[in-house]
This record gives sequence, C-alpha cells and structure tokens, in this order.
Amino acid sequence: MIPSGAQDYQDLPVENIFVIASDNSWLHVYPDLKSMIQAQVRADSPDSIELFDVRGVRLLPVLNDESYLVGLQESTEKADPEAVRNRLRTAIQAIRETLEQNLAQSAIPRGTRETWLNRLPEIKDQSLEECYTILDPDFGHGSLPGGTHGPSIPGLGEIAQLHTGSWWHNLIAH
Repeated sequence: MIPSGAQDYQDLPVENIFVIASDNSWLHVYPDLKSMIQAQVRADSPDSIELFDVRGVRLLPVLNDESYLVGLQESTEKADPEAVRNRLRTAIQAIRETLEQNLAQSAIPRGTRETWLNRLPEIKDQSLEECYTILDPDFGHGSLPGGTHGPSIPGLGEIAQLHTGSWWHNLIAH
C-alpha cells in the first residue's frame, strides 16, 4: 500500500531514521531502511508509526499485505526539525512516566528507579544528527557487536540481551 502524498522512491537512500509511535508512547532509531527491513518492522497501520530522517523530513512507510515495512517514501511536506525534536522529547517524557510500571513488570529489575531515570537521555536543542547519536545506544539495536550483551551500566555491569537490543532497550523501546 503506497501512502498518498508521497514522492515515488524505489530505493530511498536515507540514513538515521527516527520511528515514533503516533501517540508518542515510544521511539526507536534505525541506521537505514535495510536495517528496518531486516528487523521486520511491522505496523498495525501506516498511521500507527511516524518516521523522520535527521533533516526533519517525514518518511512514509510502505507496508506489504502483512503490515511489514518494505520501503519508505519521502513525503512532500517541508522538513521540520524542531517538530521532530519536540516529538522526541515528548516520547522520552512518556517513557519516563511509565518507567516505574515497566520496571515492576520486567523480568530483570536491576538498579533503582533513579538509576534508570538518569539513564534516559535528555533532548534539548541539539541538531537531529546529534539527537540520533544520543539515542542510538539505547533506542537502536543494530550496531551492538555479537548480539550477546548490551551496554555496561555503572554499578550494574552488562545487561544480557533478549535479542539484538539490550534488556534496557527492550524495556524502553518495545
């Protein structure tokens, strides 16, 4: 299904992609379309997720019949980096507000609430490229070597992974 209002791009060469739930409840980052396809990104509907690149350009998901992402198309809307930065802030705030509940339901509750709250990044007035770099270690999971351990947390050691993302990643981004 090809979204309306999109330019026709067969192989959109976009890098550093922000995926934000339409209700701002979570976010994820991917280095490129290929990694998103390999991760089998799936959406309930084309409007359940919103995608942006580091220029602030909205990217429209192209889904197959089973709702898996198979492509991206650049929207015809004007780039709006400030709006994307605000969406990132809002999603991080939503994660902050549900963190205690998610930790209580987690199979591996390590550390204190404050430890984890302090781990959440703060988005201020950085460029979207800088925002991507800040978010990638915890909200992305394609660049961890070997797929066996997540990041080392001071005082907690390494966090075992459930898949190619860390335990922390799975808690905040899934």
